[in-house]
Amino acid sequence: SRLPRRFLATCRKHASVAPRCLLPILSGWRTVTLPLLQFLLEVRAVTILLILFLSSSMISVGLCAPLIRASGEKVEKEKRVIYGEDGRFEVYLFPRPRFKEFAKSTSAMLKKERLTFSPEKNRYTLKNSLLLGEIKNFCPSERFLNSPAGVAHCSGFLVGEDLLLTAGHCVKWQPQCEGHFWHFGFEMRPNGSWPSSFSPEELYRCVEVVEIGDPLEKDYALLRLDRKVMGRTPLAFRREGTVGEGELIVIGHPVGLPKKITEGGRIREDQGDYLFLADLDTYFGNSGSPVFHAGTGLVEGLLTKGMRDFIYDRKQKCYRSRQCAMGSCRGEDVVKMTAVDFLQ
Repeated sequence: SRLPRRFLATCRKHASVAPRCLLPILSGWRTVTLPLLQFLLEVRAVTILLILFLSSSMISVGLCAPLIRASGEKVEKEKRVIYGEDGRFEVYLFPRPRFKEFAKSTSAMLKKERLTFSPEKNRYTLKNSLLLGEIKNFCPSERFLNSPAGVAHCSGFLVGEDLLLTAGHCVKWQPQCEGHFWHFGFEMRPNGSWPSSFSPEELYRCVEVVEIGDPLEKDYALLRLDRKVMGRTPLAFRREGTVGEGELIVIGHPVGLPKKITEGGRIREDQGDYLFLADLDTYFGNSGSPVFHAGTGLVEGLLTKGMRDFIYDRKQKCYRSRQCAMGSCRGEDVVKMTAVDFLQ
């Protein structure tokens, strides 16, 4: 090359400022124009390759991270916690009648692969169902250890004769819609039993994802069922304004358990047009649960995410529900009903 060695070394050493090497050209070094441009093109090519490599690495980490978190069961999307006293009730034991009526319009999301169909009996039966106490090494003080857990993967509720609202991360696309049944009567009976088989008339299929909210701001999915839900009334919900002060009540399926009504919730913070933060005793499986104002009976929003629900107690050497004082920890995210575009 006709370039002076010092000039060439400087350009190689400071590749990030290689354009400065063009200054000699402007000063009259016409004889070095072609070699210099060739050199700059080489530097630029290497830089572009390096950027592409780093970008692909970052993308790979981003794509793999959810898989890593999911395999380690550390995804915070659906995690919940107990605030103050545990306010969960079996539906038949809840002391306020109108919320027992509202519970009829709240549904459990069941994976089709977890059910087997018997043509002779014309019934679907749950398979591989475990009690809560069999799933993990829970502390003896943990509630509902003798109830079936992990059956319901999410919760949802009626907002129209054949329209059901749930959390967006529960149903992200049409194949997920078609891979589940919705059942409105999965709850404990007064004699201590629970439904373990269902007639086809009791199960509803999702046939259409009507609307999906922005997962970063409005984590909801509005679904159309295969037919009108008989004997159950769509829930009334707020259509304008914002949630007021007062007690909140949640109905859904914590840890995939039979349906529970949970009282004693409190609004913590209004976070704008789409969300509010609340103290609610909820768990994974509660995603998509309706959150009611106890005074008006209106659904104010649907539960979407919160804190990790179970922690390991080193002293007892078992897992227990995380407990927080009211107003402490991070709170639970609730998407406002006024943020569901299709319903406005």
